[in-house]
Amino acid sequence: MSNNQEIFDRAVAAEESGDLARASWLYRKCTQLNPTWDEAWILCAQALMHLKRFDESRDAAAHVSGTPKDRATAQQLIGRCYQDQEDWPRAETAFRESLALDVRVTTWVFLGLVISAQNRGDEAIAAYQQALTIEPDYEEAHYNLGCHYSLRREYEKAIAHFREAIKKDPDYALALAELGYALYCTGTQGDEARQLLERSVRLNPEYGWSRIYLANLLEAQSEIDAATVQYEAALKIWPDSALAHSHFGNMLAKHRRDLDRAKHLLKMGVKLEPDNPWHLFFLGYDLMFCWHRRRDGAKYLRKAAQLGHKKSQRLLERLASGSYTPKADRVECCLECGEPMKNRGSHWWCPGCGSDLRTPADGRKLK
Repeated sequence: MSNNQEIFDRAVAAEESGDLARASWLYRKCTQLNPTWDEAWILCAQALMHLKRFDESRDAAAHVSGTPKDRATAQQLIGRCYQDQEDWPRAETAFRESLALDVRVTTWVFLGLVISAQNRGDEAIAAYQQALTIEPDYEEAHYNLGCHYSLRREYEKAIAHFREAIKKDPDYALALAELGYALYCTGTQGDEARQLLERSVRLNPEYGWSRIYLANLLEAQSEIDAATVQYEAALKIWPDSALAHSHFGNMLAKHRRDLDRAKHLLKMGVKLEPDNPWHLFFLGYDLMFCWHRRRDGAKYLRKAAQLGHKKSQRLLERLASGSYTPKADRVECCLECGEPMKNRGSHWWCPGCGSDLRTPADGRKLK
């Protein structure tokens, strides 16, 4: 046993130094010498989970057979492996089995996360509330509750929970970012929102959401250059983020900044998430109103509308009813002779009568 304890101590030291591969190997040696040593099985499973060796981790956790608390820990580890693999139903089953053995605040939060991933928002909220009945100031439960209420646009409830999370952990960068965004969405506390978002960026420069939220706020405050810096940082962190591409492109298009790049960003947003109605709306709207390409814009707006996007539906209805005529329609046909105009990038030109829709310095229309 003394030899086994020495191996166990070496495993602990390896884990503390960050050498999880060696730690898991040494914990496995301990279990070979003592197959009923639950602590060694649990720590082995934990190290393997962090190494993303999920099958081996679950196998190690399945060997735990002692006290209900140890078996609850093993089931929680099994659930976390399935959670990391996005196998939500199996993760949920494992977390519920863990709670049946030992009720823990962390397990309720893990359960809430996998229920939320299955689009069962009310049940997820109930799980986080169960966590708070055990530990009323548990910051993770407050943070996740705040996120759920924010998604529902119940910003007052969200703000209250984010403040509770920050009260427990003043440097909780994710909660600071979400609180800042929720305050920005209420439209009443812009200065505090900006301070919170800037603090979140300082605390965790690699958190992409705080960058995107801050960029949204800076754009609203007409600080386009500063917003550009934040969007560019977000794209370095998340180069495959459709949301960052679309929002950045929409801002550039709306403010007539680097229109070639704006078009590229908007199209990348749609390419990355072709069935996201918001990305389709941004591209369709901007093609129509910034580049005056009604046909191309309408194509994307129709697809967004088919996916249930209300703003696209309303805009298409206005266009169909004739109550709104975009600039594209006013120039695609010549006002002089009615012939189709040619788009030459900087201007429209009529091959029929030669009408040239450029406006020189003296304000006259060229022909």
